Amino acid sequence: MYASAQFNWICFHHWTGSKAVTVVWNISDWSRIGYKRLLGKPVSTLSVSLDGKFLALGSQDGDFCVVDVKEMEISHWSKKVHLGSPICGIEFCPTERVVISTSPQWGAELTRLNVPADWKEWQIWLILLALFLASAVLFYVFYQNSGSFWSGTPRRDVIDLPSHAEF
Repeated sequence: MYASAQFNWICFHHWTGSKAVTVVWNISDWSRIGYKRLLGKPVSTLSVSLDGKFLALGSQDGDFCVVDVKEMEISHWSKKVHLGSPICGIEFCPTERVVISTSPQWGAELTRLNVPADWKEWQIWLILLALFLASAVLFYVFYQNSGSFWSGTPRRDVIDLPSHAEF
């Protein structure tokens, strides 16, 4: 069992007979987030990513999977990382989408995950800066090509308006 007070959920792995299920509950209201057969075999270790979005489950035969907690779907699956040796520890890297898994026979293995990465703060600021610069360039282009619109003098060559005396 693994509890995450920071993210208000708890994970429990239950093994009966030939079925292994992983259950995740929201501990603020005790509603079940998910209940699913993920690895299909006993879990030897588990870990939660620092953002609380992913759960890594390691097995007795060297396989591990990474699960999206809210969707209860496997996002990454690695088979025979430790060639049949049980995974005794698994942890997420705090800065990258990488998992380090350990076993007594094979030591530590790094695995790059194929899960979507989060937006970094600098990437959002870069997009906002690009949008600002694009709008400034468009404003300048419209200003240069608008002719007399910005100068305040009416253009009588476009529409010949009658004067007040003609009414």
